[in-house]
Amino acid sequence: MDWLSWLSEGQKLLGFVVLVVTSLAALGRWFWGRVSTRVNDGMSGLQVGHQSIEKRLVAVEGSLGKVNDDLGRVRVRMSTIESRIDLLATAREQHDLAILVARIGASQEAQGNMVRMLYEAAQRAGKGGDK
Repeated sequence: MDWLSWLSEGQKLLGFVVLVVTSLAALGRWFWGRVSTRVNDGMSGLQVGHQSIEKRLVAVEGSLGKVNDDLGRVRVRMSTIESRIDLLATAREQHDLAILVARIGASQEAQGNMVRMLYEAAQRAGKGGDK
């Protein structure tokens, strides 16, 4: 074989190799185009879902801030109420106070009766001293 025939066979072989590589590249590009389109479709749905979730999370975080503020106000009010409840009388103290008021009322009534009796006695004594 001389070098011209060898070169001619080499060109055919090289052409075949280029054809195979080009065919593989075209097939790879076509396959990658289909796969990337499907991936993009799937990812776009995920991105939209992600953006929607992100918006909802931002709204929830804002609401959570408001809830925390309201909870702080409720805690302040509860501590105020607790401090005022400590100042209120217990049932035992109210019972003791009712007994004390009843005793004072009875004592005042007794004093009133005593004053009336002394006044009546003084009036009778004054009438008897004039005779």
